[in-house]
Amino acid sequence: MKKITPLKRSKHLVVLSRDHHQGLLVVWKLRQGLANHVAADTLLAFLRHEFRHHLEPHFQIEENQLFGALPADDALKLTAEAQHSQLRHLAREAGKIPEGGENIQENGYKLAEAFAMLLDDHIRFEERILFPHLEKMLTESQLEAIGAQLESEHALTQEVPWQQPFWLRK
Repeated sequence: MKKITPLKRSKHLVVLSRDHHQGLLVVWKLRQGLANHVAADTLLAFLRHEFRHHLEPHFQIEENQLFGALPADDALKLTAEAQHSQLRHLAREAGKIPEGGENIQENGYKLAEAFAMLLDDHIRFEERILFPHLEKMLTESQLEAIGAQLESEHALTQEVPWQQPFWLRK
């Protein structure tokens, strides 16, 4: 069996990697809900909650503090921004599916599945490709300044936990 070694991350970007771990938990919870046939209303409400309280603030911090350090035409930065845009679109779509509406199970499940897949791919892209790229492109002093800004902005975000653990087996 091949041993998987953890990725070494600049200490200045660790706060974002911790957020990414939380994002992967969102993916896992959505997938558990889908596997357990949890009502689509519940899954979509969870998706909207997590997006509003955790993912969107994280995206804004990345876009405002991190991406600006790269050239405007940097291909990896543009990929990350496009993925943020796609995730925002899916979160808006989750708000358009009426609770209890016709075909909510089918449409809600498809949307939750698409969101989970894209969020998973996005986080893995940032951790495995974008962050190492940033660490090569930026100087230690640039990373240090960004890290201080990230810590400062991150400290302003509030934890808003979801109260209904639908992902637990009954």
